Amino acid sequence: MKICALVPSEEHMKHGGVRIRYGRIQQELQDLGHELQVLPLGELANAREHTHDVYIISKCNDATAILFAVHLKNFGKLLGIDLFDDYFSQTHDSRFIGRRLWLRSLTSLIDFILVSTPAMQSVAQAFVPGKPVHVMNDPSPPLRAETIKTAIQHKLKKLDEEKVLHVGWFGIGDNLHFPVGLSDLAAFGTELTQLSAQGWDVRLEILTNERAMTPDRLAMLRRLPVRWTIGVWTEEREKALLARSLVSFLPVNSQDFSVVKSLHRAISSLAAGTQVFSAGYPLYQALSPFIYRDAEKLRHDIETRTLALRDETIEEFLQKMTELGSGPVEAGKLSAFLATQYEGMRMSTRRESICSAVIHGKESSGHVHSIAQKTGTLSVASPFASEKLNYDVKFSFPAGGAGLEILIAEKHCARVPNELRSLLREHGKELKTVYKAAEFSQLVPGVYLTAQALATTNSTLAALASYAHIMNLVERALRRLFPGIYCYYPEQSEIPFWTVPAVS
Repeated sequence: MKICALVPSEEHMKHGGVRIRYGRIQQELQDLGHELQVLPLGELANAREHTHDVYIISKCNDATAILFAVHLKNFGKLLGIDLFDDYFSQTHDSRFIGRRLWLRSLTSLIDFILVSTPAMQSVAQAFVPGKPVHVMNDPSPPLRAETIKTAIQHKLKKLDEEKVLHVGWFGIGDNLHFPVGLSDLAAFGTELTQLSAQGWDVRLEILTNERAMTPDRLAMLRRLPVRWTIGVWTEEREKALLARSLVSFLPVNSQDFSVVKSLHRAISSLAAGTQVFSAGYPLYQALSPFIYRDAEKLRHDIETRTLALRDETIEEFLQKMTELGSGPVEAGKLSAFLATQYEGMRMSTRRESICSAVIHGKESSGHVHSIAQKTGTLSVASPFASEKLNYDVKFSFPAGGAGLEILIAEKHCARVPNELRSLLREHGKELKTVYKAAEFSQLVPGVYLTAQALATTNSTLAALASYAHIMNLVERALRRLFPGIYCYYPEQSEIPFWTVPAVS
């Protein structure tokens, strides 16, 4: 079986989550007779053929994921999404309406969902009921008992020699929507004062992404009660940090976004012979008894050389990792799950080709428009679309008049039902595209536009009030012009412009 994980860009291929989740099982899957490749999503746009059997959309939380989902289903591919993060259960927060609509739009297209924790499995099952959900633990790096034992002994020896307790923190330090990362570190940092004993000098070393190092966050870190340094994260620097740190400090807050995270930071730390101290939400509880929740207990165990991870407990740790993070085990489970889904797809009745349209609203990018046209999806301008592009279909309010005018690119008019073609009239060329025109009132008789006056004002509140009504009418007209069409919205505005599916 040939498997392809699709990520937003080349840059995302280097991110820790993708690198750990997929990079660490590539060889194991190959040993089982499969092939796993990670590709930027955009590469599909110019591909003449799609040679993989299974495609997994990962970290692509925008309209391009839906565009390619339709495209791949038309090629008869098994399709899944990997839900790394919980942007869905915050139903009280209007900022995430778009994310929930995105997931809803994908529901009828995907065959399965991949997650990394049971907590995220519950979220997925709540928002996409009826779809198979597979929990794949993030695989650990290679584990060798002797290497872990040597690393622990080396760190304890350095502690005795230098009287410096090296503590490490690493990871993404920010999020566009939630206080995480460095905010957690600053909030729980006072816990580190309890690690000082017998003249030890506690020193904290932080590795994070450059974007997170804003003046406000650095000011928060100034309140930390121990000496600290900060640097830009790289994979090599993380390995070096863990090699010299006796302790990893991994505090976690209890918001919905944080509690579904995977165990990989704790696993990577333990694999390097580094003790894990986690304050706040017990995210790493599955790794007990190798997770410290009490600073005084950790300090006592360092003093008495009875660490949670030590010579006598390494074999127990390796056994636990066989259950929670073994590359071969996770590859085997994923292989079996995908084989079942693939066989089920082959046995089911083949779906008809999906005709789809992406409807541009207040904020939508030219990139989405370009990808839509490359993948055979209709790119439709609603009256709210502001960019001047060669859309396949355009809806607009006539200057100085009432109603809704519709322009259809001439090359698509053959797809309009015969009984409606007499309603189309010549219009001419705009931006090198020849259009024919139609009136909404003729296409959808008996349905009236009641919010034009609101929509054409310069008020954001008026646009909000009219948005759902007008977009609903746009979708109804499209369903008349192109029966059976699948419609979705690439709205990017942080203001909650949203709509609901139109009634055919």
